[in-house]
Amino acid sequence: MTNFETVLRGTISKSATKAQQREATADIELLLREGVSSVRSLIDSVQNSKLKPDLRSAGCWALGRLKDPHGVPVLLSLLERAGPQLSWEAAKSLVPLLSDRKKGTRKLKQALSHGHGSHNRAAAAYVLGLTGNQSSIGLLVEVLGSSDTSEVRSHAAEALGNMGDSSTSNALIFALGDLSPKVRLAAAYALGEAGDERAIGPLKRLASAKLTQLSKYASVRTEAKKAIKRIQQRRSVRMSLPNRSRV
Repeated sequence: MTNFETVLRGTISKSATKAQQREATADIELLLREGVSSVRSLIDSVQNSKLKPDLRSAGCWALGRLKDPHGVPVLLSLLERAGPQLSWEAAKSLVPLLSDRKKGTRKLKQALSHGHGSHNRAAAAYVLGLTGNQSSIGLLVEVLGSSDTSEVRSHAAEALGNMGDSSTSNALIFALGDLSPKVRLAAAYALGEAGDERAIGPLKRLASAKLTQLSKYASVRTEAKKAIKRIQQRRSVRMSLPNRSRV
């Protein structure tokens, strides 16, 4: 067994569940059967448009697990221009690679503004929300209020929530009235993360509105109620802290 194979197989244990470990094992076996034997050949396989999408997706996954910085440029390129399967796999792998919240921000902002398809722009918003620095907040707010697809705008709202910056509250409160239930749900989530008490009133109105079910487990009304609860819990914590006067 080569050192590369040993390291690659060592990432299996990082998967949280047995099902994820089985999936990781299958991806690794696929890569090894195709002759991938180094980070360089892994990057080459990800870039090779003639290879099957499943193999290229497995390669994206592996680059994220190995956390090799040499994979960042190709993953950013895929995020910006590839089809849905590859762009989202690249996005998920970029999160651990760009975890210092500074690297790649310029390219991610470019992908958010000019990504080839709506899935590319949505994927860029997703990564920015988990890794982006404060310089991307203005663009995310702009995209949230734009005429882009509901997929992109909802991911922009979610990204703002993941950043947890209360300066975005006005834009998010306005988005609670968006025609798209996806955007309304994401905005409610984001406001709960931001913790701005000014959002409680608008969230209460949304929580009492007609039920809009997006899936078996998600509805706009439920998300609004959850957001209110998170804001109120944070207020209770703040009020319980002792006052500290300056000496």
